[in-house]
Amino acid sequence: MKKLVILIILFAACRPSHQISEMVGAINQRSLEDTVWIAKELNGKTVTVAKGEKAPFFKLLVTEQQLHGFGGCNTLNGSYKKDGDKLSAQLASTRMFCEGKMDMEKDMLGVLNLTTKFSIEGDILTLKHEGKVVAVFTAETETAN
Repeated sequence: MKKLVILIILFAACRPSHQISEMVGAINQRSLEDTVWIAKELNGKTVTVAKGEKAPFFKLLVTEQQLHGFGGCNTLNGSYKKDGDKLSAQLASTRMFCEGKMDMEKDMLGVLNLTTKFSIEGDILTLKHEGKVVAVFTAETETAN
């Protein structure tokens, strides 16, 4: 019996930490930074994109304190500051026009520039401004690459 327990411990110790959490049923909490966040809801509107097109997304690069992303038409870039659950960003984008996508892009830029707080539960990121939810994102999964 001791050998079996030791074998199980050794097997678990050789697994990446996120797999150990999954094995014991723990919630895998994503990090705000260095995760690709895909827009699902912006200003109360569900984000829909045509098959084969990219949804708006962003990624905060912790080592550079930079935000990079896509608004639905244009590339987004800027800086951000994070302190606890507080988040602020200063963004700019390229200026191409894409028929039918500019409202979604305007919403994406708006929520990222207005966000003051965030919360993460598992793979869901919620952005807030003055206590009101302004956007919901999901973490990109490894299978989506």
